[in-house]
Amino acid sequence: MSVSCTETYVSVGCTASPGSADWGPNNIVAFGTARHVALAHLLGSERRGVFCMLPGHKARVNCVRWMYDPKVFHKDKEQILIVSGSSDGQLKIWKSQASEWSVEQTLVAHTEPITNICCFQQGQRHIIATTCADGTVKVFTKDPKAQDGGDEGLLWEQIDTLSFGSGLPLAVAVNILPGTQTYILAIGREDNHIHIYIQKENKFHQCVTLAGHTDWIRSLSFVAPDTGGLLLGSGSQDANIRIWKFSQKEVADEEKKPENLSFREKALRKTRMLFKVMESDAKYIFEANLEALLVGHDNWVYSVRWHPSINGKQPCVLLSASMDRTLIIWKPDPTSGIWLDTVRVGDIGGNYSQGFLGGAFSPNGHAILAQGFQGAFFLWQADGSGSQDSESTLPERMEAMPATTGHFGAVRDIAWDPSGTYLLSVSVDQTTRLHTTCNSQGTNTWHEMGRPQVHGHDMRCVSCVSSSNFVSGANEKIIRTFEAPGSFYQIIESLAGLPVELLQEVLKSKPTKPVGAGIPALSLSNKAVSEGESAVQPSMEQNTFSSADVLIPFSPQNFTDAPLEQQLLQNTLWPETQKLYGHGFEVISVSVSNDKSMIMSTCKATSAEYAAIHVWDAKTWAPLYTLSGHKLTVMRMAFSPTDEWVVSGSRDRQICTFRKSDEGKYELKQCIAKAHDRIIWDVSWSADGKYFASASRDKSIGVWGYTEDSQWARVARAVKLQDSATAIDWAPGEMTTDAYVLAVGFDNGSIVLYGFKPESLEVNELHTVALRHCPALTIHRLLWRPRVSDTQNYQLACCSSDMSVRILTFATSTDA
Repeated sequence: MSVSCTETYVSVGCTASPGSADWGPNNIVAFGTARHVALAHLLGSERRGVFCMLPGHKARVNCVRWMYDPKVFHKDKEQILIVSGSSDGQLKIWKSQASEWSVEQTLVAHTEPITNICCFQQGQRHIIATTCADGTVKVFTKDPKAQDGGDEGLLWEQIDTLSFGSGLPLAVAVNILPGTQTYILAIGREDNHIHIYIQKENKFHQCVTLAGHTDWIRSLSFVAPDTGGLLLGSGSQDANIRIWKFSQKEVADEEKKPENLSFREKALRKTRMLFKVMESDAKYIFEANLEALLVGHDNWVYSVRWHPSINGKQPCVLLSASMDRTLIIWKPDPTSGIWLDTVRVGDIGGNYSQGFLGGAFSPNGHAILAQGFQGAFFLWQADGSGSQDSESTLPERMEAMPATTGHFGAVRDIAWDPSGTYLLSVSVDQTTRLHTTCNSQGTNTWHEMGRPQVHGHDMRCVSCVSSSNFVSGANEKIIRTFEAPGSFYQIIESLAGLPVELLQEVLKSKPTKPVGAGIPALSLSNKAVSEGESAVQPSMEQNTFSSADVLIPFSPQNFTDAPLEQQLLQNTLWPETQKLYGHGFEVISVSVSNDKSMIMSTCKATSAEYAAIHVWDAKTWAPLYTLSGHKLTVMRMAFSPTDEWVVSGSRDRQICTFRKSDEGKYELKQCIAKAHDRIIWDVSWSADGKYFASASRDKSIGVWGYTEDSQWARVARAVKLQDSATAIDWAPGEMTTDAYVLAVGFDNGSIVLYGFKPESLEVNELHTVALRHCPALTIHRLLWRPRVSDTQNYQLACCSSDMSVRILTFATSTDA
């Protein structure tokens, strides 16, 4: 039997670092996330979110930039590179060949985190400059001889290092001075100045310092407009943007001797910022002037980006992004030349977003993208923008559009609803997110379609009680239960496409549900909002809340497309229905029986007293009893398919099995001491309930069966693995005819399918998932999607510390 794997869905947030996202000329957004570079389609017929993850970095990716020559790209789209820098100081250059991305070269650029990258390409000339937390700026170029067939491992070389000692370079930009072959390098520092360097014999020398900003320089960007000269945009923590112009002067006029100058000319020369450029056959003099001061933001300006060139024409248009949660498009007035803010978009007046770390134009300028502080993207597209390939005109109005979303912290648990319609995920970013398919604009792709819980504690575990109820646990002693509101049914009915059975349930229960939920200020509980009620719940004293009393208010929406980030935060919350008290420490795991009548939960424990498993009634939410057997934290419990058995794995290296009595109460039947040599992370039952498997830090998995002497014991030979097994789940029994299939996730992020044959008592490797489809860090949970029909694909969901939620689709075939 052979197995193949494809990646169906990836949900992941962007790194919270300025410059970690960029929009390329091929209409692909590249952004850093944990140790990957993610590629996403956001607009057009290919809109599907993240479609490719590029593994290779060994630390967090802080910066990502596209490198291309606008004059060459439309002829040869393979001549485009991605440059990424990470916290371990590595710089990777990626190239594309037949739509497959690979590393062209890895440069050990720094010993500390890379904080910013700028790239420039013109013909065969390539240059990259990086800033680092160690106080240095390094410059790399591509050897033209190597491009023509030399040693491909040595394409790029470092040509200069600029050290600032205890100073901190924060922003960098590079370009070519107009009319010359000389590079100009701009560096923004914590001293509030912009330091200008020019190249001479492959080394950069400082020529002038631009003063004016009153706080740290956070972003720099060069452009050579059609009007001539060279413009430099600078954004600062003083909330202002300055535009500097570099223009060429006549050498004869500027080199007049002092005695030949008038008094006025002498006075002006002292204040002018002039510098010389010497080339082999010519001398040039340039002057730097402040072209404009742009005042419009109320907080730090983290990004300034120029409009991309269109068909060889370079519009003089600037985009700025700020922590005041706004993007502004600036353009000079054709008549007066005064720079004006022509478009302003963003989360104006919002109280649940923490500002923008970056912004970018689409290739034709019809759309703009903002990178949020919490890993989210915000997208706006011009009204009636038409084809994405048409020539750009500056829009007057822009409409918010859905963009790719994802967690911005480690994802600790996932849960499918019983029908497999949607997937829930919980993360240390304190949110619970709902993922399902979205049928809109002629496409059927996976999206985040709800955010049922926005909490005040790091989330830890989740499990579905039904298709309209779930329970979750966080770093608190309480288990919380939630019920789907009317807004969820509206999204599911209109966009997700439900199975007939679930659709009937939806239509039956919808009229009795609240329309949504909101979060009052100073509260961790989602409060229900019924039809016709205010979006906020009444207080005991006033019967009403003012808008200032609400942290996240609810307002009804009619969804016709995937929700925006603002709508996910505000209008897709689920009302909290119950709080379950009883644990003495933070909740670790929660599990629901297959008949949905019972809930089991565990918490952190250093003694047998707190290691007991708590059992709850899933109908009344009442506590029933506790199950003892473990001495330390129970990491996972699993119900057998018929709910006859429960198995649990713990930090005490024990496996305990509990059996349901005739009275319906579970009782301890067996404690398997030293079932593994290290902590047991996960346990799972086979589809027929004959076997269960365990995954441990001791780099092994165990397969256990019920023996003739009524005991559970290992029935397969020990399987030693390449790394600690952290997650495990049996595939649906019908996936193969001759073996049970077991999916195993590892501490290093890899995923492997194993086959267990009871006849031979052997566990053999069936398929190793390709590295590009695997997370980069620890896998916390693997779950096969419930199959409601024989024609449905076998899909496996996984979550990881690299902030990602993934759905992998497997296909099997019988070898000839």
